[in-house]
Amino acid sequence: MPAALGSAHAGPAGRHQGGHSEQDALAIDADTLRLIEAQGIGGGFVFAWTDEWFKRTWNTLEHQIPPDRRQLWHDPLTNEQYFGLVATGALGPEGAEPTTLFSGTEQLRKVTTQTDESSIHLRLASPRNPRT
Repeated sequence: MPAALGSAHAGPAGRHQGGHSEQDALAIDADTLRLIEAQGIGGGFVFAWTDEWFKRTWNTLEHQIPPDRRQLWHDPLTNEQYFGLVATGALGPEGAEPTTLFSGTEQLRKVTTQTDESSIHLRLASPRNPRT
């Protein structure tokens, strides 16, 4: 079961191809393996060991442009992104110093950015949200 924001298919008993939290996906995998055991089947396997961010799927093809560079970014909308037992996610921007891109109007006080292995994180400070 992929722990993905996006979902490619609806499945029986809530076993959809995506749309699960990591905890729910693991619980579904465990339940499925218990079902296999209860039926007396000789074995089963869990697919896949690690996330396959580079794979394409029908429900995200149109926004993965250009398609030959798909493997260079993570796509939180594709179910293939979060199929593995071992995540290949970014560590996050912790430790990286924020860079100020803009500062100084009444409507928008400040814009800062931080990056990690897969994303650009923007923080906007306004009079209603003054945190920077």
